[in-house]
Amino acid sequence: MHRRSNPNPNPGDELRDQAADMLASQYGEAKREVRVCGKKVDVYFQQRSLGATTRIYVEAKDYSRPLGREDVVKIRVDYEGIINRHSPALLLIVTRAGLTPDGQAHIDENPNCRHQTIWEIEADLIDFESYLRFQVAAPQETRLDQYYIPTGFSIRKSEVEDHQDHIALTDEIFGSHFSCFDALMSWINDDKNFSPVAILGGYGSGKSSLAMLLSAHLAKASLTDPSTRQPVLIKLGGVSQYTNVEGLLGGYFTNDFPIRNFNCHNFFQLNAKGKYVIFLDGFDEMKHAMSWSEFKRQVKNLLRLHGERSKIILLGRPSAFLSEIEDRYVLKGEKPIGESWVRLPDWPRFHELELDGFTRVQRSKFVRDYLTALSEHFTEDELGKRAEKTNEIADAHAELFTKPVHSKILTDLATDPNFDLDQFQSSSSRWHLYREFVYSLYGREMEKESRQGISLNKRLDFLREISFWLWTEFGSKISFSIDDIPNKLMSDFSINDDDDKSATSRELLSGSILERKAGNIFFFGHRSFAEYLVADRMLRHQPNERTHSLYSKAFRDGVQEFLIDAKCEDKIKEWSHSFSLSEGELSQSYIEFLSTPFRSVKRFQESLRPSSVWKDVLQPFGSDLGPTRENYKSVFDSLATAKPSQFAWGYCWLTQWDTEQWQAHARLHGYGQRAFDRQLLVTLLNAFFCATRSTTGRSLSIDSSGVGLRRICQNTLTLYEFDGVAEFQFTHEKLSQACRTELQKLGIPWTAEYANLSRKISFTTDDFFNLLSYEAQEKLLIFLKYVGSWLSVTEVVQKQKPKNAKSEITKRRKPNNQIKIKAQKNRRR
Repeated sequence: MHRRSNPNPNPGDELRDQAADMLASQYGEAKREVRVCGKKVDVYFQQRSLGATTRIYVEAKDYSRPLGREDVVKIRVDYEGIINRHSPALLLIVTRAGLTPDGQAHIDENPNCRHQTIWEIEADLIDFESYLRFQVAAPQETRLDQYYIPTGFSIRKSEVEDHQDHIALTDEIFGSHFSCFDALMSWINDDKNFSPVAILGGYGSGKSSLAMLLSAHLAKASLTDPSTRQPVLIKLGGVSQYTNVEGLLGGYFTNDFPIRNFNCHNFFQLNAKGKYVIFLDGFDEMKHAMSWSEFKRQVKNLLRLHGERSKIILLGRPSAFLSEIEDRYVLKGEKPIGESWVRLPDWPRFHELELDGFTRVQRSKFVRDYLTALSEHFTEDELGKRAEKTNEIADAHAELFTKPVHSKILTDLATDPNFDLDQFQSSSSRWHLYREFVYSLYGREMEKESRQGISLNKRLDFLREISFWLWTEFGSKISFSIDDIPNKLMSDFSINDDDDKSATSRELLSGSILERKAGNIFFFGHRSFAEYLVADRMLRHQPNERTHSLYSKAFRDGVQEFLIDAKCEDKIKEWSHSFSLSEGELSQSYIEFLSTPFRSVKRFQESLRPSSVWKDVLQPFGSDLGPTRENYKSVFDSLATAKPSQFAWGYCWLTQWDTEQWQAHARLHGYGQRAFDRQLLVTLLNAFFCATRSTTGRSLSIDSSGVGLRRICQNTLTLYEFDGVAEFQFTHEKLSQACRTELQKLGIPWTAEYANLSRKISFTTDDFFNLLSYEAQEKLLIFLKYVGSWLSVTEVVQKQKPKNAKSEITKRRKPNNQIKIKAQKNRRR
């Protein structure tokens, strides 16, 4: 804030206005620059109390030095006539720099004269001193201040042309700083830029530690110099319970951190004038309990804190945004309208910074500092050796330990002198790291006498079931309410058959991994803990035919990585035993995972029961289910004689990529787009007609095992006949829908993407007749001459195995000229 170094004819105008605004909340309407007894006074109030009125006259002096006795005497004498004439009345002198001891002594000698600095007036409005002292003490209590390592950052880029000026401004403000801590301090002290800042980073990247240290630094400075901004650190995990920001602030500063004289109106007023730095930590945790519309509404509500001179720092995981629409809405204030993006009115655009992980040097220093701060069991020499061994393990898997939380977990283990670090020398995957950390953590917990009621294994089993329940029922949430826990889950872990759910919950939910939000909401401190526990639970319970779909649903992101890291091929092979008859949504990545012990999808397929629908579906694939040239060719070739399940799944697999990649695959086969479409039509007709029978030469029938092909043709292919010429029309959109419907009927719904092309495709029989197998040609002629519609192909009960037409698929013959259907030259559109 600007300060005058010397008196001038109108000292204190800015200070006068600040004092008037704040005092008005205590004394009512402020009258400014009014004449009283011929003198123009800065501010004038009338305070009514017990039927009497006291007049308060305010004189603001914005000097850079404390006012001395002569200054105070001059001001008092100047107002003496006014005070005496309008008794009872008071003179209030307002300064920034305060008074000298002599100046204060003169104030004390005159009962009708008072003095307050602008900072004391602010404290009368909202006294944050106790809160600031708490902020200073918080990192000291956890010793974070002794081992925190400031990390670097990068400016989040955008390819959108309209954003380039904003990115350039972000780079100008933040780009010259190495650490995110220093960059934010520079922005906080910048009295020109008031756009909010978003600090983005994955789990365990140090966002909350950064917010705590920065808040403590600002709080310490503010206690010394009240002109500096004061930090307000709000954890957003419990925001969903508040309907507005007033409720959030009121609950925070009356329940969590009681503040004398807290008032939302005064808080907003001071914030708009640049009094605070507001940290909103954990917006990703807030979103776990909300739909997008609720989250959007809550962010809008929080951004009411953005004022003319406010400083707001938003911290969270970018994974909280499930799409570009959500990301741009919150951080850029944009929403899509058609093919364009429109700015939201009064919505600030954030400076977007992403936290970097540890460099090797930073991680090495962190390990040493953390061991020094938290371990009292080592001599200086032992500590050095322990730090060296810990860093050797981290160096062997350098990428894993760039994340601060992973380094912290490893070093937590190293603080225990009885823990053998050598076990990580040959294998320090995340799986082993988290396993040892969880057992070590809960082993320490069980040493407490109060924890003896429930065994270690039972506590961990409960956490595994909670994690799996959250992952499969709520889409990988990491927070939950006690009231939402299923009774069946709680009863399985009841204490001595006690049916008091609250008592069991209180005991089981205590621990270092689970943390409590406001009310009865609990959450995992890091998503990685829940991911590890889900994977651990899956390995301990072999799935049956009905639960493979649940396991497939859970097999993603960190859970997938943990299961792969575990390298438990014998257990995974056991999972495959029940896969043959499994139904439900099963992802390709999950199926590939099940094939790991067999070393290929082909060998996995061969191990399945002959009656399994998956045996036919997976038959064309080789080592994996990836979009390789070999798989593409094998799947495409298999469609010509495929069963309904194999055709539907194979077609969806072929067309799950975007059009450009699809056409690239077609070119590998030597097809242009039209030739590719034609070949797909050939494979469908070939598969269908090879599955039919004709006993009279004038009718066609199909047994129950192939009737799905009839449904696909009926819902996809339209037949036109004109002057003896036949034409088939279809779209990939309809073919995709028909195949997905067929897979749904079979109990193995398609779960990946699929092509969605509405372009109309048409071919006359002359365009493709020669590409059909001999058997399919014969059946097509019967169909066109005598049957005419797909529903007229009758369904019969299968009595014997259908004829294997595979040996005839490569047979080709030119159609008899006497029966060949003439091509339509002008195809009907």
